[in-house]
Amino acid sequence: MARKKKVVQNPPGAPLWMTTYGDMITLVLCFFILLFAYSSTDTVKWKMVVSSLKGSIGVLDGGETLNQTDLLNQGTDPDSISDSILTAVDAAEAEKQDIQELQEIVQQLREELSEEISRGEIIVQLNERGVLVRLQDTLLFDSGRAVLRPEARTALNEVANTLRGIDRYYRIEGHTDDVPTDPRTYATNWELSAARATNVLRYLVENGGMDPFRMSGGVFGEYYPLVANIDRESRQKNRRVDIIVLRDDVSYTEERVVLN
Repeated sequence: MARKKKVVQNPPGAPLWMTTYGDMITLVLCFFILLFAYSSTDTVKWKMVVSSLKGSIGVLDGGETLNQTDLLNQGTDPDSISDSILTAVDAAEAEKQDIQELQEIVQQLREELSEEISRGEIIVQLNERGVLVRLQDTLLFDSGRAVLRPEARTALNEVANTLRGIDRYYRIEGHTDDVPTDPRTYATNWELSAARATNVLRYLVENGGMDPFRMSGGVFGEYYPLVANIDRESRQKNRRVDIIVLRDDVSYTEERVVLN
């Protein structure tokens, strides 16, 4: 009688060689993840890693021969990536320092002009263009005129004392309400706002000692109101001269070449 062959039963679970294989795959995956984490992010190089894994491990779909030359030619120079990152960091740091300096200017102006600010004649605040010093016409001029009042000169002296010597560019902008001017004095509100802005600018330069090469003027007439011109109070808000201490990233529009 023939002896029955002994049937070898596999132990439950996956074959033992799968454990070793799984450990190896896990280690390889961790190795490439660490390489990716410690290197600069480059999409093309990452595709090379993934393609290599496809071809060598055989788990993922693929296995085609990788043309490294083509991928390397499409890649980004690591040095250029580093330079771009450094440039972005430097720009962010410069902007942070710029805003901090502007905030200090706001604080100084508010201390020097506290009385005028409390009376609502001057507003000092930080906006998207820099430091805004808004002077209402009730402080600066008589109605329909562009001659500076005595109290306006006092306030402008304090402004000049704070701003003089600061390496910035400045814009002086004139605004009016929509009430027609006396044509015997000023043909339109354009001329009135231009005369007011010019007189403030000249005073800051001639009496306040500010650098004329860093000053410029803007004329808006009645066409840039803060509020709708519907009554006396709203029109009074719109009649103003704005002194703007420009941010560094806005100042490039004001830079000019001085010819000797």
